[in-house]
Amino acid sequence: MRRVAGRLLRRPNALPVLKTWDVQRSVDALAARIEPSEAILDIGCFACDMLPALKRLGYRNLFGIDLNPAVLEMPYADVINYTVGDLMSAPWPDGHFAAISAISVIEHGVPDDELCREVSRLLRPGGVFVFTTDFWPQKIVTTERMFDLDWRIFDATEIEALVAVARSHNLHPVSDPDSTIRDIPSPPIHFAGKDYTFLYGAFIRGED
Repeated sequence: MRRVAGRLLRRPNALPVLKTWDVQRSVDALAARIEPSEAILDIGCFACDMLPALKRLGYRNLFGIDLNPAVLEMPYADVINYTVGDLMSAPWPDGHFAAISAISVIEHGVPDDELCREVSRLLRPGGVFVFTTDFWPQKIVTTERMFDLDWRIFDATEIEALVAVARSHNLHPVSDPDSTIRDIPSPPIHFAGKDYTFLYGAFIRGED
């Protein structure tokens, strides 16, 4: 399936295959565009392999933010700048980051407009935002909570709405949404009585 927000160029064999495809793909995307000295932020970073994987690749200006205080005990906490805080009001100045990632985060009670506004503020012009989220073309109602947070499985209309909100905050998809997000033959994920898949997206911040 071609993902709604396109794909960035990949650097093959950047590192050994990780346990989760979404981290592997996001790491490959950033490794293809971002220099090891540039600042990268992972939002909702607790229990995520994104920053440790980048650290193992030689990236050395890494930041993470999460509400869970246990984030301070994550791997490489001595060299990765972990912060306990709200990703919707991050403590860094405008344009501080070359890239931001959100791995299985935005489906958990994160408002589209606030997310896009803060990501756009934090990224430098030309910076990259990569994300993954739960997805199915038709709406799947979720009343369950995960990690004591709301849970949303995005549908095609909601993804298209997210792209529109992102554009209003100067975040532009690598490629436009197309009909393939509405035509997926079978769901590979079966969890909590729901059948769905995952979606990968990538946005680039425009010039001021």
